[in-house]
Amino acid sequence: MRYRLLIFVIVLMLILQGCAKSQEKMPESLTDGFEANISVNYQDNNYEAKITRTAPGQCKIEMTKPLLLKSMTFEWTGTEIIMSYLGLKQSISPQSLPNAAFGDAIVKVLDALTAVNGLDIKKDGDSLLISGSIDSGPFQLSVNKETGEIATLALPSIKLSVTFKDFKKI
Repeated sequence: MRYRLLIFVIVLMLILQGCAKSQEKMPESLTDGFEANISVNYQDNNYEAKITRTAPGQCKIEMTKPLLLKSMTFEWTGTEIIMSYLGLKQSISPQSLPNAAFGDAIVKVLDALTAVNGLDIKKDGDSLLISGSIDSGPFQLSVNKETGEIATLALPSIKLSVTFKDFKKI
């Protein structure tokens, strides 16, 4: 009787293991510091910027285009956001930004990558597709499987798409 029970348990474990969903691992480069140039399409408006992420919650976005916004900087320190433009600086609370602010959404997605829980990571050719959700809505990030470099970010609920170029680990 014990022998039959043991065989039943082993067979059941093998069956359940076959049903388990394959989960890819998060590339380490996404939790480390990096800098990149980004092209942003946000609610049918196009922007370009340089993003520098040094640690979770710490990020700087410096606008490069359009010309009117060139050198406008948003810096997340972990406790506040420092906005600067043409020599003027203003500190604000992260809670005072709307959920739909594109810079804040990018930073929250990057921070969500360090949590890993609640993320779905799948292979797609040479890329990993990382899906999850932040307070602005569901997002999908495409990452080069070999290098760990971010390629694109999409957050359809706020009409945000971001393309990353010249990705460098720091």
